[in-house]
Amino acid sequence: HHHHHIHSAEQGPCILHTTEGMASKTGFLPARFAIGTYEHTVSGVELEENKNIEDGTNEMKISKLFRIEAHLSSVTCLASSPSSHLVASGSSDETIRLFDIAQLKDFSALYGHTGEITCLEFFGEDYLLSGSGDGAIIIWSRNPTWEEAGKIAAHKGGVLSLSIHPTGKLALSVGKDGYLKLWNLMTCSLAHKIKLRHLSSQVKWSRDGKSYYIVSQKEIKVYDSHGDLISNLNLGSKILAIVPLGSAGQRLAVGCENGAVTLWNSDGTLKLRMEGHKRRVRALTVVRRDAEPASTVLVSGSSDGEIIVWNTKTGEVITKGSGNGRITCMSSSLECSVQESLHGKKRKTRKNNISEENETKIQKNPADSQVKKSSSSSSSSLKKRKGKIHLNNKSISKKGKRKKMAKVATRS
Repeated sequence: HHHHHIHSAEQGPCILHTTEGMASKTGFLPARFAIGTYEHTVSGVELEENKNIEDGTNEMKISKLFRIEAHLSSVTCLASSPSSHLVASGSSDETIRLFDIAQLKDFSALYGHTGEITCLEFFGEDYLLSGSGDGAIIIWSRNPTWEEAGKIAAHKGGVLSLSIHPTGKLALSVGKDGYLKLWNLMTCSLAHKIKLRHLSSQVKWSRDGKSYYIVSQKEIKVYDSHGDLISNLNLGSKILAIVPLGSAGQRLAVGCENGAVTLWNSDGTLKLRMEGHKRRVRALTVVRRDAEPASTVLVSGSSDGEIIVWNTKTGEVITKGSGNGRITCMSSSLECSVQESLHGKKRKTRKNNISEENETKIQKNPADSQVKKSSSSSSSSLKKRKGKIHLNNKSISKKGKRKKMAKVATRS
């Protein structure tokens, strides 16, 4: 059944109104991120650093690139593509909107869900995954316009959160049915599921894909890829946002209802507790600095609209700003689990393997590429151990893949 188009996606790109006349920088846009609010708006924001001539220090300020009323009701989730050129927003109005943050253009609206959009994540520049209160996960692909490439009936009662593995071959999701599910994205099929003891609101792979985080209420459980519990973080306040930090994601930043932002080491010990917000921290993102692209800053947003930029080494406040509304979500390109993009590689079919460029990295052992056809019948070997997920990446063979792609079932 068709969702009634609120406004046609074929209207053509409407130019977003910029708050300041600003020339778009081409190429990689390090210090940009997006903010979503209860007031239906999506803003594009940039961290600008200017050298203070008197003492040589860098002064950072938050400058708005644009603000648009993107939806008919509150913005519930945001995702940025790896190049940070694209931003996708989801809303309780059941639609997804796409913006080109580089050219400040409004792309199109994606219709397909019949419930609130609860989570969004890009894979490269050409794929987007969305989860909804309708229980479905939709895989969207750009070819060259954005369209639905697959639909998975994922969780009864609604999808709450999803996370794509850095290989792009697997995704984890949690839902209102209380299950943690592992999906094979190459076949759009369920690889494994586990009934969780407590309902989880968020799931996230670490940056290196070697572990994952399960958030429920006031605690975070960290599991390795075999499904063994590594550590258990107790926050003492309801967790509303998490973001992995560092190139390999050894650390985790957490935002809570009590206004605290905390940094945790991979062994589960507390590194820093950062005080600054008066209201609950609804959103966290990590942004690459313009002046020194090698270093990153943590950005937090609270429900009273305050944005704080933190130094993650010292826990000090670098700068503060306003999100022009009650902030619900934020995103930047650094949150993408898969940073590589398929530049210049034209894929022939739209239901193609979505991680060709990562193939060589996974197969460190040359023997892995000669996996026999028989072993590829289970596209990723998952053994059930004490009710845990055990995943072994190496078993996805090149031969088995072609056969699987031919029968990507759009399961609904």
